[in-house]
Amino acid sequence: MDHTIEEYQDYAISLRNKGYNCGQCVLMAFSKRFGMNEKYAARLSAPFGMGFSGAGEICGALSVLAIAEGFILGGPDPQDKAKPMWATKKLYDKFKEENGGKVLCRELKTKDAAKNCPELIKQAIRLFFEEHPDLLESHSLIDQIIKALNS
Repeated sequence: MDHTIEEYQDYAISLRNKGYNCGQCVLMAFSKRFGMNEKYAARLSAPFGMGFSGAGEICGALSVLAIAEGFILGGPDPQDKAKPMWATKKLYDKFKEENGGKVLCRELKTKDAAKNCPELIKQAIRLFFEEHPDLLESHSLIDQIIKALNS
């Protein structure tokens, strides 16, 4: 079933309202599309809250995009690392540019911040799907990956 970016964003915000952290909200919103169990996605992304386990470092919503890129572009062999690494760097650069050069949670969440966590969650989801619009459609690359994983 096809979904819009806004539907993924709305679902992520509903998860945020239940108490999940930014990283969890983003990865859990993607989980069904990736054929991943939502509870597994929540567990996998839990440490990314509050800028890497409360350290205030890189925003959790941005951090889990690296997991998503690895899942859809990575492979099992050492030589498979470059494609998801460069795709993640591209998302990092766009996120940073759109946030005035900031990627650290502690900088993004100051009282003067232009965006709050829900807005950053929505931004991360939007950026991801702008890079992978085919994932919004049925019968995409991710469907092929899921089929291969299950065979």
